[in-house]
Amino acid sequence: MTKVSVIIPTLNSVKNIKTCLDKVCGQDFPLQDMEVIIVDGFSLDGTDKIIEAYMERVQNPRIKMYQLKEKNIAAARNLGISESSGGIIVFLDSDCFPVSKNWLRNLVEMKGNEEIVHGRIIMPKDTIARRFVRTLDQMGTPDFGSTDIYDSLSKSIFFPTTNVAIRRGIFNRIGLLDETVGSSREDFDFGLRARLSRIIARYASRAIVIHQHRGSLVSLWKWSYGSHKISAGLLRKYSILGRFNLPLRLTIALPFQTTIITFATAICLMLTLLLSFPLFTFVVLLLYLILLLRFVLKADRVWEAFLYPFFYAVNNAMKSFGTLHAIFTLIRKDTNKPKYPNDQTKAT
Repeated sequence: MTKVSVIIPTLNSVKNIKTCLDKVCGQDFPLQDMEVIIVDGFSLDGTDKIIEAYMERVQNPRIKMYQLKEKNIAAARNLGISESSGGIIVFLDSDCFPVSKNWLRNLVEMKGNEEIVHGRIIMPKDTIARRFVRTLDQMGTPDFGSTDIYDSLSKSIFFPTTNVAIRRGIFNRIGLLDETVGSSREDFDFGLRARLSRIIARYASRAIVIHQHRGSLVSLWKWSYGSHKISAGLLRKYSILGRFNLPLRLTIALPFQTTIITFATAICLMLTLLLSFPLFTFVVLLLYLILLLRFVLKADRVWEAFLYPFFYAVNNAMKSFGTLHAIFTLIRKDTNKPKYPNDQTKAT
């Protein structure tokens, strides 16, 4: 069996890291074919101490910890890749817990010419915010079984790197994770490069982890805003409209799609309001009922589904404002660039 390297980036994860390590090291997988590499961003809450105590207790030389000053998850994963020896690289976040002892086997089980396998990510049911995100995930990524991830996810180019196995040769082929596109955007960029290189990526519905996502609605909305606010590097790389170096069919998948859709919807609603208030009310009610139907079909608690359209609207608005922030940041940086980059003054 090909040796597997599980890379876990972590930062201030004192609440989760021990459980994560217990779940990973407790896998039904040959120890001689597995190594665990933790990359800590010099946590301030004692995460590194917990990891050190864990390593001392289990006395397993295949568990290693490195520390990185740069607070960049792509840089942490790249460091893990450089220090690893496995033929298959597995990325797992420190707040993601494998559900079963067969998680790793199911994730690294590659067939034929498969080069990437993305596992299933679910949310716990302990807060209304997590149940909301869980319902969104069930709407967007239901159980497709063993199929091509791009076909499964409506030709999506995106798969999060929180639960994924990648053959080492892929990094030689398309490069490491891009550390310049913004933290939490490196996976989008990597997925896009993989798609353009026609790499086969499969969705493994049995390789399940529970993601301890934001537990409150406010923290969820802050995260939605912040994760899109820092996407200026991604927008710069592919241009705002993706018109320079992306096929038109992939343009809609760029992060600003939420902004375009949300503001187009808002404009349409405003126009209907100007034409007729009853028509405006009808359109809003119709949109609400459409969303409600989708949420009711997937929600764990039906009564909460009546609130989910409002949560969804706020969440999309936060993403839109975050993307606008990124676009304005990009424009401002371009405006402030020296006109003659090799010389601050024009030659006379």
